[in-house]
Amino acid sequence: MDRVIIILLCALGFRIRGGLGERWGWKFPLNKWWFAVIFSLCAAYLHGWDQNYQLVLMIAARLSTQLAGWGEYVGCVLGIAEPQPDREDLPKVDHILDNMKWDAHDVKVWKWTVHIPAFNLLDHAILFGWLGLTVRGLYMTFIIGLALQSIPFMVCGVAMGTIYWLVGLFSRKVYPLYKGGWNIAELIYGAYLGWMLCLFG
Repeated sequence: MDRVIIILLCALGFRIRGGLGERWGWKFPLNKWWFAVIFSLCAAYLHGWDQNYQLVLMIAARLSTQLAGWGEYVGCVLGIAEPQPDREDLPKVDHILDNMKWDAHDVKVWKWTVHIPAFNLLDHAILFGWLGLTVRGLYMTFIIGLALQSIPFMVCGVAMGTIYWLVGLFSRKVYPLYKGGWNIAELIYGAYLGWMLCLFG
């Protein structure tokens, strides 16, 4: 039961961090702090209420969600936006993704010739968003995982792109969620982080 409560609390914290209430013209005060506080308190509960541990983890959780953005990636992976080359969320990663392209060419493989068509990642918004979120999620959990001293948690963030992509796929194929898909993905990814905390924290 404790794990279920932690998962639900982390889901709520991550959703509040994303701006819960904005659709109705308000949002929680200090909304960017809620996930960091809730996540670190849950971790402290699992580790016997060590205050130093909780404070270090709160700082790590806050920094990991604040040092870079991911809005462009989310809009793209949900299928409601296109890449914006003039925007920077995670600058070095953005530079790589914005310039990931090649011309059509042929490659000789023994007796066969393989034709590789031209490709520009900016023409594939959903893939662009998935790649960006996968790296952004890793960046987030790597910082938190350092504070947790947990290698599995450090790498678990690579699931961020896939989680948001699945929400976008549901929205495109089953029921249109539009901007609501953003909110649902935040809830699911927050719950996922709570689950990973229970397993690897």
